[in-house]
Order: sequence, then C-alpha cells, then structure tokens
Amino acid sequence: MKDKKTLAFIIVIILLIATIFISANSGSIKASASELLVGIFNKKYANVNAIIDVRFPRIIITILVGAALGVSGLLLQTVLKNPLVDPSLIGVSSGANLFLYLGIGLFPQALIFKSIFSIIGGIIGFILIYYLAGKTKNNVKIILIGIAISYFFSGISSSIQYLNQSNSTTSTAFKTVALGTKNWDDVSLLLRWIPVLLIFSWLLAKLCNIFALDDNKIVGIINARHELNDYLLNFGGHIGYSVRKSERRKGYGKKMLNYASEFLFSLGPEKILITCDKNNIASKRTIESCGGILENEVVEESRTTLRYWIYKK
Repeated sequence: MKDKKTLAFIIVIILLIATIFISANSGSIKASASELLVGIFNKKYANVNAIIDVRFPRIIITILVGAALGVSGLLLQTVLKNPLVDPSLIGVSSGANLFLYLGIGLFPQALIFKSIFSIIGGIIGFILIYYLAGKTKNNVKIILIGIAISYFFSGISSSIQYLNQSNSTTSTAFKTVALGTKNWDDVSLLLRWIPVLLIFSWLLAKLCNIFALDDNKIVGIINARHELNDYLLNFGGHIGYSVRKSERRKGYGKKMLNYASEFLFSLGPEKILITCDKNNIASKRTIESCGGILENEVVEESRTTLRYWIYKK
C-alpha cells in the first residue's frame, strides 16, 4: 500500500511538471525544456524571460489556488457530510467574489484590503449554507440550496460590475482581480499565506468531525488545550468535550475524545490529561474506554474531580 502511494505521488509530480511545461508554451512565445532550465537561472533567452515574467506567475497562482480549493472542498465535505460539496458549488466562492466586488465598488482605492473582503464573503457564504444544511436531512437539498445561493451571489456580483462600468476608477479596480493581471507580487503574497493555511487545515482535519452535521445537526463540541495552567492541571485537563443531550449513549463521546487525543499527540506530548466529575459515570467510562489511567482525585469543597492520563501509543 505504501509503495502504491509513493508511485501515485511520483506520477502526480511528473504530470504536474508536464502540465507546467505545456502551460508555459501555450501561446505565441515558446521555449524548449532546455531553454527553460537554462533561462530560469541566467536570463539568456528573451523568449524565456517573457514566459517567466508573464506566464509563470499565472501558472504558480493557478497551482496554489487549486491546492487551496481542493483542501477547502475536502473540509467542507467532512463538515457537511456530503461528497459532492465544493466551495464553488455551495456559494462559498461566489460569496467571496461578491464581497470582493462590494468592497472594490464601495472602496475602489482600498485594493490592499481586497483579500479581507473575499475572506469575509467566503465565511458568510459558509455560515449561510451550514445553517441551512442543518435544517434539512436531505443531501440533495443541501446541494440545491448551495447552488441557489451561489447563483444568487453571482447575480449580485454581475449587477455590481454592470452598474460600475461607467466608473473608470471602479472598472479599473475590478480588472485587477483577473488572472491575466497577476504578477510575481501576487505569487509572493500567496506563498506567504497558502502554505501556512494548508498546514493549519491539515492539523485541524480530524477535528472537523467536531462540527460535522449528523442528521443535519451538531452532535458535540471539543476544546483541545495545548498548554495547562494550574487550574487546568487540576480540574480541566487537555481536553474538554460535550455531547448534545439527545445524542448521548451513541458513541460520539468516545469518537470525539479519540480524535482530539490523536490531534494533541500529533503536536508532540507523550501523555494528555483528561478529567471528569466523580459523579459523571458516563464520562468516566468514556475516558477509561479510550485508555485513560486514573492518577488521583482532587477535592474542592463539595466537588470531586477524577484525573486521568492517556499515554501516546
């Protein structure tokens, strides 16, 4: 299995390199593979210089944005429990686009904040579909709702563009969001943020199940604490979790605790502290079923807290 994954990875890298070469030569200006390799380092060929200055930024941006959209699609599919979901389909991308145009339309001189406008729009689009998805138990309806939201946002975006055609300042600002206007400055911006966000997404991937919709409702929530103060060391522990009252005794608590434990262990600690009230029999059994070993009891007034340690395997 490991050999197959390695082979698949190598094939993907080869295809990616081939795609970059083909994309670099898609136009009137062309260069051979040897010219590209040499020209990248010494700027010997005029045709290669043109490709590097104009096409390479767009190719790199396309790869980085594609990777980011792929990861965001995976996270959305995990949270909404629907394999057909992706940011462009359910309104996240169109929401980001709408707020970008709104921001540029209202503040055409504030192009430095265009990324912030997009982030706000994407978040609003996700919150809207997440709320509406929680109201239905039908996965097909979730997709249809998402498509409707996407077209609604896209329609408003088109209207904003149309109404601002006569405004030269705004019209020029709109053009700056097109891929054809991108350069190495935009690549530099993406290279600073996208790798960080991809790593952050990878670390949080397993915890997406915390907010996963089961029968279209949140069944529980977890707090994962990286460090402990004096209070947490005695009473709170590394992990705090809660399961919706109507969803208890269905195994969710154990799954959530296991996910959170794996996440914290991936950060380096060899053991994590879990606590519960002595009278909470269900929580006590959940912790013990996940490998918790009782260390001691801490008494504070009328409250007795059990302190368990779960060790990394």
